[in-house]
This record gives sequence, structure tokens and C-alpha cells, in this order.
Amino acid sequence: MKKKNLLALSLLLVLSACVPQRKYLELETAYKELEQKKKHCETELDSVNALKEAIKKENISLKEHVSYLVTDSIETHTLFESNMRLYNELKNSYESLLKNNELAEKRLMGSLKELEAKLMAKELDLAQKEATLNENIKNNEKLKGELQVIQTDLLRQQQRVVELQSILNSKDSAVKALNAKLQQALLGFKDKGLSVEIRNGKVYVSMDEKLLFASGSIVVDS
Repeated sequence: MKKKNLLALSLLLVLSACVPQRKYLELETAYKELEQKKKHCETELDSVNALKEAIKKENISLKEHVSYLVTDSIETHTLFESNMRLYNELKNSYESLLKNNELAEKRLMGSLKELEAKLMAKELDLAQKEATLNENIKNNEKLKGELQVIQTDLLRQQQRVVELQSILNSKDSAVKALNAKLQQALLGFKDKGLSVEIRNGKVYVSMDEKLLFASGSIVVDS
């Protein structure tokens, strides 16, 4: 690069010695413009080289990424095939389970219908028993009323029995007292053929025939 600059400078000096001043200035201006273009080109070249290096690095990174994607794609494909096998197994298991579930559902529906029939029969039986129970309750209420009437009548009869028993006891006491008085009054006639007996509330007086008839006579003494 330095040799080229020296050559250009030498050429410029030679030309400056051979050409007029105006031409020299034009050449110098053109030279400066070329220098500026050269610097601009060098700057662009540096930029292009930097971009080239960046592109190389990006290319390397892309290659590494592509390699990673290829590896990942292979692993993904392997995983996909494994998942597909698992999916098929699960699908077969599901279909088998679905068939078994349909059979179980049919059996369950049959059992459910049977239970519903039994339940309806139980409900009918319960309704009949409830009707019978209600009828029995009505009859029981009626019997309770009748029993209450009977108990009331029985209580009245018991009270009447108590009253009659009291009256009977009073009569027995009176009869016993009367019997005692009669026995006491007729005590002197006991050995003379006269006896007194009380039976069923009645007084029976017995006399020997000698007190009623004279000897050899059939006419009662008056």
C-alpha cells in the first residue's frame, strides 16, 4: 500500500514538472477525490468483511441449530412413534372397556328394571297394608268407643253390685238379728216341738204334729 502511494506521489511530481499549474491543480483535486473514494471503499470493505465474519458466525450458528433441529426431529419422531403405539394401546383398551361397559350397563339396566318391579310390588303391598292399617285404626277407634261404653256400663253395674251387696249385707245382718231374736223368743218352745229356721232370707217355723193335732184327731186346733 505504501509503495503504491509513493509511486502515485512520484508520478504526481513528474507530472507537475511537465504540465501547467492549472492542470496540476485538476490532477491534485482528482487525486484527493480518488483518495477519499479509496478510503470510502476501504471503509465499506471493512464493513463487508465484518458482515462476512458475522455471516460466517451466523452460518455456523445456523448449522448448529439445524443439527440440533435434525436431532430433535429424530427424537420427536421417535417420541411420536412411541406415543402413537401408546395411543393405539389406549384406544384398544378403551374400545375393550367400552364393550365391557356396554355389557355391564345392560346387566345393570336389567337389575335396575328388576329392582323397580320389586319396588312397585313392595309399594303396592305397602299401600294395601296401609289401607288395612287405616281400616284397623278405624275399627280400633270404634272398638275403643264400644269398650268405653262397656267399661262405663260395667262400672255402673259394679257400683250397683256394691250397692246391692251393701243392701244384702244389711238384710243378712237384719235377718241374723231377727233370727237371733226369734231363737231367743222361741227358746222356751224348742223342747216342745217348735223350731225356727231362716233360709234365703225367709223364716221357716216347724212344729211337731202334737202341737197341731190333738191325739186321735185330724182337725187342727184353732
